[in-house]
Amino acid sequence: MGCEHTQAVLQGEAPLVDTTDHLTGCDDCTALAAQLEQIDVAAQVLPLPRVPADLLAATRAAMAAEIRLEAALDALSPPPVPADLLATTRAAVSAAAAGAQPRPDNVVPLWRRGRVWAGLAAAAAVLLLVIPPETTPADPDTLIEKGFGSAHTDVALGVAVQSGSSTARLRVDRRYDPGDVLYFRSSTDRASEVLLVRIDAAGAAVIHQEQLDAGELDLPLSWTLETGEGDAIFALLASSEPVESARLESALSETWPEPPCEQAADLGLSCESVFVGLREEAP
Repeated sequence: MGCEHTQAVLQGEAPLVDTTDHLTGCDDCTALAAQLEQIDVAAQVLPLPRVPADLLAATRAAMAAEIRLEAALDALSPPPVPADLLATTRAAVSAAAAGAQPRPDNVVPLWRRGRVWAGLAAAAAVLLLVIPPETTPADPDTLIEKGFGSAHTDVALGVAVQSGSSTARLRVDRRYDPGDVLYFRSSTDRASEVLLVRIDAAGAAVIHQEQLDAGELDLPLSWTLETGEGDAIFALLASSEPVESARLESALSETWPEPPCEQAADLGLSCESVFVGLREEAP
C-alpha cells in the first residue's frame, strides 16, 4: 500500500482497510494520522452552529408571503374566454373525428403555474436549510434502498481503548498493550439484530449478539487484550432478519487477514470493521 492510498483511507476517501504496516514505516502518513486525530478531538468540542435570528425571521416571512400569494391566486377566477374564440373552438371540436378529453378540474391553468411554483420552490428550499423538520420521518424499515431489493441497515462501529487511567478512541496507526481494555459502541439507522465478531488467525467468533433499537448505543461488554492473543479484527454486523451465528462464524473464519465486510455483504449483512494491533509484551 502506497502513501496515496493510505492517505485516502485516513481521510475517508477510500474504503477502510488496515494501514498499520504502512504507518509503521512512513513518517509522513503517521504525521497525517496524528493531525486528523487532533482535528477529530477539536471538532468534538465545537458548539453546534445556530441559525441567525434575522435570517430565520426573514425566511419565515418570505414563506408566509408565498403562501398568502398562492391563496390569493386560488381565489381568482380564470380570465373570461372571448366569445368569438369560444365559438371557433367549439366548431373545430365538433368537426374533429375524435373528441378531445375534457380538462380535469384539478389542472392549474398555464397562466398561473410559473409564478406560483417558482416562488414557493425558492422559499421552501431556503426554509429547509434553516428550520428542522417538524414532521415525523418515515419508518426506515419501510424504505427500500435504491439499487437493492430490500432495505439495508447503515451501521457504524465505535471503539474506545482504556490504557491505564486514560481512555481514547482506537487508533489504527498504533499497537496496544496486554491489559488494555476495548469498549464498543453501535450506531444503526433502524432497529436491527447486531453481532460483534472477533476475527484472528484462529478463526471468527461472535462475542456479542442482541436486538437493538436505532441510534447510538454502548454495547454491554468489554474486551481485555491478553498476552499472546495476537492481532485481530473486530467487526460489527447488522441485519433486519435473525442471523445464525454459527453459519456466520464459519463464513468469516476464511477472511483473515482481510477485512470481513465484503464477505458479510455477500451474506446480506451490513458491516463495519476495525483492526486492533497488539504488542507482544507490555513496555
